[in-house]
Amino acid sequence: MKRFWLLPLMTVALWAQNPLYLDLSGDWRTILADDPAYARPDFDDSGWTLYRLPSPDWGPEISTQNRWLRRSLVIPAGQNTDELVLTIGGFRRKYEVFVNGVRIGEKSEATSPAAKMFPVPPRILRSGETNSIALRALPLPASTGALGVMPNAGPFLLTNQVNAPVWVTAADHQRRTQFATPSLAAALLYSMLALVLFLAWLGSRGEPGLAALAGSLVLETAQRFAEYYAAFAGTGSQVRFPFYGSACLLVFALLDQLRIDRRVCGAVALLFLGAFRVGETMAQVGLYGVLLFGIGWLAYRWGRLSGRRGAVLALLAVVFLFTTRIPGLRVFLPTSMIGGFYIRAFDCAFVMLGLVLVILVMQRLIEDRREKQRLASELEAARAVQQLMLPASGAPAAGFTLDAVYEPAAEVGGDFHWSRTGADGSLIAVVGDVSGKGLKAAMLVSVAIGALRREKSSSPADILAGLNEVLLGQGGFVTCCCLRYAASGELMVASAGHPAPYGEGREVEVVAGLPLGVMADASWEETRSILPAGAQVTLVSDGVVEAENALRELFGFERTREISTKPAQEIADAAKAWGQNDDITVVTVRRNA
Repeated sequence: MKRFWLLPLMTVALWAQNPLYLDLSGDWRTILADDPAYARPDFDDSGWTLYRLPSPDWGPEISTQNRWLRRSLVIPAGQNTDELVLTIGGFRRKYEVFVNGVRIGEKSEATSPAAKMFPVPPRILRSGETNSIALRALPLPASTGALGVMPNAGPFLLTNQVNAPVWVTAADHQRRTQFATPSLAAALLYSMLALVLFLAWLGSRGEPGLAALAGSLVLETAQRFAEYYAAFAGTGSQVRFPFYGSACLLVFALLDQLRIDRRVCGAVALLFLGAFRVGETMAQVGLYGVLLFGIGWLAYRWGRLSGRRGAVLALLAVVFLFTTRIPGLRVFLPTSMIGGFYIRAFDCAFVMLGLVLVILVMQRLIEDRREKQRLASELEAARAVQQLMLPASGAPAAGFTLDAVYEPAAEVGGDFHWSRTGADGSLIAVVGDVSGKGLKAAMLVSVAIGALRREKSSSPADILAGLNEVLLGQGGFVTCCCLRYAASGELMVASAGHPAPYGEGREVEVVAGLPLGVMADASWEETRSILPAGAQVTLVSDGVVEAENALRELFGFERTREISTKPAQEIADAAKAWGQNDDITVVTVRRNA
């Protein structure tokens, strides 16, 4: 009985060993409205909506009204309330804290979701009675930067100062690391994809869809690096241009893959950029609608060629649309904990979309390259065949020296030359130029050479008439000059719209006739002249006369005449050095003394 005075001391010691630690997680009551009376401890909030904390979401992400939350609690009787600390978990909004109607502090930043501790002034909370805690949250900004979707992990506690959760700082840093690391990984992946596309664009030159897709990924890379920085800086960037620009470039790239006119692609992308400036939510709805249509169409096209992959792509389109942050369209949570990291569904869908588009683009480039290689092989084969068909330079001709040079502007050309010795010892030479270029012109060259090889006449006019009959209806026309150089020095020339030949440095007079292959009943006249022994006759195609230098000056007839007595190779080299823009053919015939 004499030791009853020890009981108060034992009670104090026991209380000191068991400081207050109240977990406030669980059901709170919330309302989307604003009234100062909501802070009063006696306010009846039984009609408010229940909301569980902590939670990855807190009602609508973006709201134009204030929101209140309330929670009632009872502090054990006899508990000292002079040194208490209230810990509020990571709300993204600015908010004010009220305890029994008294404002004890605020969170002034809207982008940092870190937990915050508020010392409770003495004698506000009453032990053994019902108390109230109220939070008045201000509207969430339209853009909360990188941390706008970080889940709220709490804690929500009322403790003594001695056992306040000082570990929340380390826990918050760990959460930021878990949240930001996927952004860094996405940035690195986007940068690699952008590099691949940029290199592909350099190799293609003329594929703006590649450049647009690479630009979209570059902007996404910048956005993710900014998110990684903001997660540790405790702030959030309000700049939305990277997202706007990336979305618009992605729309352009997707429409370009559908082979839509690029001016239309650019106009639609600019319309989306303007729509974002007017209203982001509606612009996002339109953006994802276009993306869904475009990806679905790509899935249809791809599915026809590759079976199951088309179905996978269509499924991806659905996932991409329904994992967005558009209110009313969300199916999956925007952020989920996977493997110890916060993974955003939007990032996963965008990564998959980027990979699929890169695969589609690379597949298209590979097919284009294969097609170009096939065409190059065909052109090389056509060039080899054409070279075999043309007579070799310096072909033997009794009493004459013949030299021929052929310099095509591309793999295959539209020029041709041919020669043969007549029964009377004369030399017949032909130079022609087929309209057009490429394989079609090369085919007409083959037709013309084949006809000349079967020709028996020694008359230049008859030879042109025979060629005309063969070339009619072949889809083009041919200019041609045919000459017969006799051992006596007599020169007979007929021209079908071709440049006149040169004899001993002078232009030979010819009667210009219609090109071959134009009119069925056309005829050509022959002109006659006598050249001395040792005289050289030079035939050229218009690739010599029309050679053009950097100043847009033509090589011209005068320069051609001045060098017409030179060897064939020297004439061709001079025209080529001046500026070749067409096939060059030079044939020289010299009568031996």
